[in-house]
Amino acid sequence: MTDKLDFPEIYLLGMGATTELPEEFKRKKTMKCYHCDTDLIWGGDQDIEEEYEHEDAHSMVTNLTCPKCATFVLVYTPTKVLKGEV
Repeated sequence: MTDKLDFPEIYLLGMGATTELPEEFKRKKTMKCYHCDTDLIWGGDQDIEEEYEHEDAHSMVTNLTCPKCATFVLVYTPTKVLKGEV
């Protein structure tokens, strides 16, 4: 059953963490390192709650790392993006 699922779908089915992506997995988007232009490696997403609700509130933070120069990047996703309002 999991042979045809995308990686996030496998995770949502509660099948636990995976150590490798399936061979046929295609990334939808990649980010490049600001310093050396290498593809960044996704380290994980975490839900966050801000103390006050406001127009520019964020609901998720993603961490990315450069395997070449060890640059560490945090990407804050606005709540309205996750709700599909943008």
